[in-house]
Order: sequence, then C-alpha cells, then structure tokens
Amino acid sequence: AWTKPIWDIGVIGMLVDPDWAPARICHAPAITDQKRYVFDGGRHLIRYVYELDRDRIFRDMYEKVRKLR
Repeated sequence: AWTKPIWDIGVIGMLVDPDWAPARICHAPAITDQKRYVFDGGRHLIRYVYELDRDRIFRDMYEKVRKLR
C-alpha cells in the first residue's frame, strides 16, 4: 500500500539511522517579498532532508514501544 511521509519524524529517523532520512548540506533559502524562495550562496548552511523511509522509521518506533510493555 502507498504510504505518505510524515516530515515531523524526519529528525528522529535521521538520528536513529541516517539511511532512513537521506539529506544534503546546502545554503538556506531566503523568502522574498513576493513570497518566493531565492537561493544565495552566502547564507548559512542547513541539512536538507529530501526523502524519508516512513515505514522503517515507524516499524522501529513500534518495536521499541512494544518492548516497553
């Protein structure tokens, strides 16, 4: 079945296993007065997570919760 990523769990997935949340380092975008993103190579760096393995993250979480019982 098709699953949809829940981006709030990206940090957790990245901390548990970086392969679950592949990322790249890039310069932070800025927002213009026209509400558009612009990219400027002079801005600070951020870690941009571009994909999540939602199923593996949730599977790991549920296994850990089950062990707490």
